[in-house]
Amino acid sequence: MRPQMLFRSAVVVSIMALFAATTAKACPACGDKLSFGGGMNFERVHSGRPARIVVFAAPGSILESADTELGLAAELKRSGHDVKVVTSASELDRVVQEQGADVVVTHWTEAATTAEHLSKGEKSPTVVAVSYKPTDAAEATAAGVDKCVCAAEQRKGKELTKTIDKVLGKRRKGEPADCMLVASSHTT
Repeated sequence: MRPQMLFRSAVVVSIMALFAATTAKACPACGDKLSFGGGMNFERVHSGRPARIVVFAAPGSILESADTELGLAAELKRSGHDVKVVTSASELDRVVQEQGADVVVTHWTEAATTAEHLSKGEKSPTVVAVSYKPTDAAEATAAGVDKCVCAAEQRKGKELTKTIDKVLGKRRKGEPADCMLVASSHTT
């Protein structure tokens, strides 16, 4: 009887191993998907309080292109944030004054000016600078500000959401941003 039990145990373990191997092959671990009944990415579930985010994307700007092509504002909204897209400095001022903002997202070439302009208030928003596409990131590197610029195209805008969540965490703790004027994320 003992050899029969051992044989049955070996068969059961082999079947379980085969099932596990085929399941693992059918569901590759790419790191950003956890599906429940056809498709909810776990990265889209926002763990913190939602923030008020303003995306400053002037017509014809690089940031407007990034938002159009990658859906940056939509990605931030899916993460649970309240997002407004503004197209002019006067509209930015109005939204920040009337509705408040925790974070303002702008192109890296406008970040310092935007941060200086918005720093006049008591609860001024943190400015997050972004680049879009490798040539723009290379220009940021050449200008020496690449350590304080988030590459918007990384992971189709998810890196921007991750950077903003880091900024918000520091802001809520009363800690300074990683960069003097803008929050940082690595650029490749």
